[in-house]
Amino acid sequence: MAVAAVISLMHLGVDVFMIYGLGGEVDWLSIAGALMILPGFYYLMYRISKEKWVGGGDWILCLSLAIMLGNFWLAMFALFAANIIGSVFSLPLLMKKKGIKKAVPFGPFLILGFLVVFFLQAQILSLVAI
Repeated sequence: MAVAAVISLMHLGVDVFMIYGLGGEVDWLSIAGALMILPGFYYLMYRISKEKWVGGGDWILCLSLAIMLGNFWLAMFALFAANIIGSVFSLPLLMKKKGIKKAVPFGPFLILGFLVVFFLQAQILSLVAI
């Protein structure tokens, strides 16, 4: 777990430099909001449930995703999109008579939600009038 956290933090530094370091204006408050909502939400679920609801890798993955999005509203929409995509995938499995016997990895849904928001960020930001 500690190795994954260190790698994730190194990745965060690369993300910040690649996205903002080449002369762009950095909105640190918006990045802080993204970091509070996306990885913060999953970290709370991870700590409260003692890895029964979400695994430790989910909140670490969200650190990088939040930095890459760099906006509170985009992070909110990514959180929403990941949960909707995960629900659409998991509900048919739950409705079977046998149900789901093992935990469904949530990382792929986080990445899909991130990709949806990343490619639609101009439309999303126009919705919230930023």
